[in-house]
Amino acid sequence: MKVEILTIFKSLFSAQADEAILPGEDGEISVWDLHQPCLYSLRAGKIIIRDRSKVGQAEGPNKSNSIPIKRGLAIIGENKLTAMVEI
Repeated sequence: MKVEILTIFKSLFSAQADEAILPGEDGEISVWDLHQPCLYSLRAGKIIIRDRSKVGQAEGPNKSNSIPIKRGLAIIGENKLTAMVEI
């Protein structure tokens, strides 16, 4: 799925990923390909983005990115995750 993490000023992350774990107001949510469309309110924590296509490469079995945030809103749909966050 396409993952975009944005602030009001810049793009923090934009790439294909297999999974994103979001720190939601109601608890963590794991987003995968073809996830049900929804809006999700984010609390302070870390967004973790995993790309399992890097298996066997120098990065190790799971290449992960971790982005700390203060709060935000995630829009999930059409095989895309867009999170607008405050850092």
